[in-house]
Amino acid sequence: MVSVLRPLPDRLAGLGVIIAGVAWSGGTTAARWSSVEVAGFPVIQAIALIALGGMAAVFAAWFGFGSVVWAMTRLLRAEAGFMRVLLAVSAAAWPLWLAAPAAAILLSQHGTTALRTLVGALLAGLLLLFAAQLTASLRTAAAMSNSAAWACVALASMFCGSFLSLEQ
Repeated sequence: MVSVLRPLPDRLAGLGVIIAGVAWSGGTTAARWSSVEVAGFPVIQAIALIALGGMAAVFAAWFGFGSVVWAMTRLLRAEAGFMRVLLAVSAAAWPLWLAAPAAAILLSQHGTTALRTLVGALLAGLLLLFAAQLTASLRTAAAMSNSAAWACVALASMFCGSFLSLEQ
């Protein structure tokens, strides 16, 4: 049986984070368009600035999360190079192509409570799918067992979640 739900192939792995950055930028543009119109920027310039900022934010998050995942692979005694783990995270990022614009819309506080609840549920499902894809990607990239790959994803998620909670 062939599963459609698998990470991107190695030769296309780098595209995962690029497309996620474009998706985040598109979601941000759609969610904040009224603010862009009020600012008075020309449309092309505004879209270019939002895209540049969105791509930079996604690349920074990818590098940071990839670094934590790499550290957790080392903790679990897997032998994987840093770039190999970064590409594994990027290859698993295709669920984020939908999650990024949904998160941008959710963070913008637009829409009814019912819509935001629906978007939040969609985000939870997509993040679980991302975790499953990352686990599959790490199993091949770092030659990890299934349980070790899930442990790596869980540890990295807990570390990043605890870091984000410090901001509150």
